[in-house]
Amino acid sequence: MKIPSPEWSSKVLLLYRQILKQGKSLKYTDYDFFRRTIRREFEQQRDEVEIKVIKEQYEKGAHFLRSHLGGLQ
Repeated sequence: MKIPSPEWSSKVLLLYRQILKQGKSLKYTDYDFFRRTIRREFEQQRDEVEIKVIKEQYEKGAHFLRSHLGGLQ
């Protein structure tokens, strides 16, 4: 079993915080619902150890952030 590097752990945590911070500006979506949904998505991948999968999921989250939360704003 591989253990993800601390570098990836800190990157993922920063991405999570950035998504939640940007979510505070949502106008048409309840922030508590948004926060719970994002948390659930991140927690589902919490125990992932394959770097390839971690990178793919990170890129999906980064794209979601770059696209202004998938157009929710």
